[in-house]
Amino acid sequence: MRIPSYRHHKPTNHAVVTISCRDFYLGRFDSKASRQGYDRLIAEYLASGRSITFGPPVTGLTIENLIADFAAFAKKQYGVDSSSEYLRMKSILSRLR
Repeated sequence: MRIPSYRHHKPTNHAVVTISCRDFYLGRFDSKASRQGYDRLIAEYLASGRSITFGPPVTGLTIENLIADFAAFAKKQYGVDSSSEYLRMKSILSRLR
């Protein structure tokens, strides 16, 4: 398995490295601080045994929140009458939860 590469994110002129499908921005591209940040992240990643769960936990959106948001949208979009699409979706969403 290859070591993730130090790359240039041109729109922001920042350095970026992608580890386990997550982008880590390191500061201004080709700066000493960004190179040191890259070295530190790679060392931590290798020390973790190249764990797919490397890095800080992702916070914010959860499946529960996504289901609740979509259910509210579907209720507004389709209504709640007995033959509505909303009732079918509600049944599927409860299984997903």
